[in-house]
Amino acid sequence: MEANEAFAFSGPKQSSLQLAPLSKVDVRYHLWPFVRNAWIRPVLKVEDRYFNKTLRCLAGGEKEKIGADKEKGVVVWVGGWDEGGDEIDS
Repeated sequence: MEANEAFAFSGPKQSSLQLAPLSKVDVRYHLWPFVRNAWIRPVLKVEDRYFNKTLRCLAGGEKEKIGADKEKGVVVWVGGWDEGGDEIDS
C-alpha cells in the first residue's frame, strides 16, 4: 500500500502472507482521506512470489463503497461530511 495526495493510511506498507490454495484472507487498512465526494485509488499490489504473478483484488461490495477498476485496481468512494463529522449521503 502506498499513500498519495488524496489520503493517508495506517497499516502495513509491505507484508508477507502464506495461504493455502483457494483460501482467502482479509487485510484491513484505515484510510484518512484529504478529499470529499471522490473516488480514491490506493496502490495495492498483491503478488504470488512462487509463480511470479500479480493477483487481482476483489471489491468489498456496495455497502463498503469499495470497487475494482480493471486498469487501476482497488477504488474507494469518499463521501462528504458535515461540520459535526457526520457522513452526508451523496
